[in-house]
Amino acid sequence: MTHLCVCLYCAFPNGLECRYGCLVPCCDAVVFLSLGAHERQQRIEQRERIRRRTEEINTGAFGEFLAWASNYDDPEFSGRSRARHEAWLRTLDRPVLRLESSSSVHELRDAVLRWKPSQGMEE
Repeated sequence: MTHLCVCLYCAFPNGLECRYGCLVPCCDAVVFLSLGAHERQQRIEQRERIRRRTEEINTGAFGEFLAWASNYDDPEFSGRSRARHEAWLRTLDRPVLRLESSSSVHELRDAVLRWKPSQGMEE
């Protein structure tokens, strides 16, 4: 049985390598899910509104957070960014399957189940 690590960078505000990088040695392969900038921003905003639905939203702080999150694709950004995650992925000595998260859950599942990690380092 192959043990996979699914990298959900957009789901964790502190960045996966900071919180879950220690799981990679326990895995045989890594699944990296990414998402286009526009849809990622929409999902982040929707997620945060749902998380804070029972409290009053500080619009200034919320706007600052969304602005910070929009820097993910900027390679010069010093925070959690696509460039940092790509650099981290290059350090792994395991196969990496890259999938676009705009696909349905069923399509993502099927792609992972079809994947044969032993046949290549990266797809």
